[in-house]
Amino acid sequence: MKRKWLFTSAIAILLMFCLYGYLEWRQHRSYHNRIHEKAALIFRLNLDNVLKTMAADFFSNPSDYLGSGCGPATKSGAGNGLHVPANAFIYNVSGRSASTYFCSLPVADIDALKSYLTKVLHFQITAVPGAEARFMASSKDNKFKVLFNENDIAISYSLSRANVVDILEDLILHRKMLTGNSALLSPLKSSKAHVSWSGPGTSGKLQFSDGAITAEGSIPISGLGITAKPNVRSDFPDNAVLRGWFSGDLHKLLGNRHINWQGNKINTDSLLCHYGNYMDFYVGGMVSQQENIISYEYDENFEKVAKTVVKDVAVPEISISIDGAAPGMSRYLSATGIINDNTQLNARLFPLFKVFFDDSDPGMMTMNTFQRKIPKAVRRPNPYFLSADINFQAIKKWKNIPVPEQVTKLLSTFTVQAEKLDGQRANLYAELLFVKKDVNSFLQMVRYESCN
Repeated sequence: MKRKWLFTSAIAILLMFCLYGYLEWRQHRSYHNRIHEKAALIFRLNLDNVLKTMAADFFSNPSDYLGSGCGPATKSGAGNGLHVPANAFIYNVSGRSASTYFCSLPVADIDALKSYLTKVLHFQITAVPGAEARFMASSKDNKFKVLFNENDIAISYSLSRANVVDILEDLILHRKMLTGNSALLSPLKSSKAHVSWSGPGTSGKLQFSDGAITAEGSIPISGLGITAKPNVRSDFPDNAVLRGWFSGDLHKLLGNRHINWQGNKINTDSLLCHYGNYMDFYVGGMVSQQENIISYEYDENFEKVAKTVVKDVAVPEISISIDGAAPGMSRYLSATGIINDNTQLNARLFPLFKVFFDDSDPGMMTMNTFQRKIPKAVRRPNPYFLSADINFQAIKKWKNIPVPEQVTKLLSTFTVQAEKLDGQRANLYAELLFVKKDVNSFLQMVRYESCN
C-alpha cells in the first residue's frame, strides 16, 4: 500500500514538472519572431495566465463557463484558424503614427482562417504574388489589414488608414524582429499580470479578477505643466453620473491641429492660446428644454398651414467649465461658426439638444444645457490632476440616453485617476467594476463581445 502511494505521488510530481516545463517552454517560444525591431509601446496579453485564472474560477462558477455560447465561432460552425500562444503582443512602431498598432499570431488552419475572415469579419481576401502562398485581407473601412500564410498572420489597425504593408511583410517573413532577450522585453517578461505594457516613459499592468478589471502604471507628463496638488472642483452634484477634471496644459496633447467639424474649421492653437490649464465637467440628472415643433394643419380653405408648438423636452444636465480668457474663446468660436448669435452651440453641428455658452466670468468659459446662472464652484487642493468616474447603473434609469442596454447590464462603475510622481511621470490608476461580482471579468467581456 505504501509502495503504491509513493508510486502515485511520484507520477503526480512528474506530471507537475512536465506541465511546468511545457508552460515555461510556451512562454519562451511566444517571444520568438513576434515583435518588430522598431516596436515602441508594447502591450502583452498573457493568455496562459488568463486561462489559469479562469480555470481556478471555473470550480466556483461552473455554470457560467458551461452555459451555451454564442460567439462567432459557434455561429459560423468553425474556429478562427488561429493557434493560441502563451502571450500575444500588440504594439506601435517608431516612425509611424502612434495610433497604428500591429500584432502577429501563429496560424493553425489556414482554411478555417480564410472562412473566418470572409464569413464572420466580412474581409476581402486577395492573393499576393510571390514565391510562397500569401494572402492580404482588409476590412471595408481599410482600418484593419492582415497579411497571412499557412504559418503566421500579421494584423494591423490604423485610425488614419496608414500604409502598413512593409511592416506586415516584415512580420510574415520574420525580418527585422526583436530577439527574445531584448532589453525592451525585460519588464514584460518579469511581469505576471494578465496584461502589461512597456514603452518610452510608461509601463504598467492590468488584471482581470472576479467582477473587476484594475490597471495601474506610470505615464509621461513632461511638458504638461502638472502641479503636485492642484485646486480642483469639490462640489459636484450628488446626482452626477459622470464627472471629472483635468488640471494641466493641453498644448502638447492637442496643439498644432486643424479640425474640420462638418465644414467648420478649428485651429487648436488659436483656441488653446486662451486656455487656462484647468477644466472640469459633469453629467447629472435630467433638465427641461423648450423645443419648437412644426406641424401642419388644414385651414377652412383646405390649405396646408404650418403651426409651431413649444414642447418641453427632457435632456441630460451637462456642465463643462474651462479656465482661461473666456471672451477670447467666445470670439474665436463665434468667428468659426461653432457658436451662433444666441451664444448656443450651432444646432447643425449638434442637433440632439441645446448647449448654451456663458463668458460673463472673464476667467472661465462655461457650457451647459440648463441656461441659468450657477454659483462659482468650490475648489480645494487634490492629489489627482486627472480624475473621472462614471456610474453606468445610474445611466440605466435614463430612457433617452444613447447607451446600449447591454452595457448597463454588464458594467457598474468606471474610475480613472492620475497623480504626479515627479516632473516626468505620473501614477495612473483605473478600475472597471462589473454588475456580476462572482464571475471573472475577462469571461464576461468575451461573452459580451461574442453575444452582441
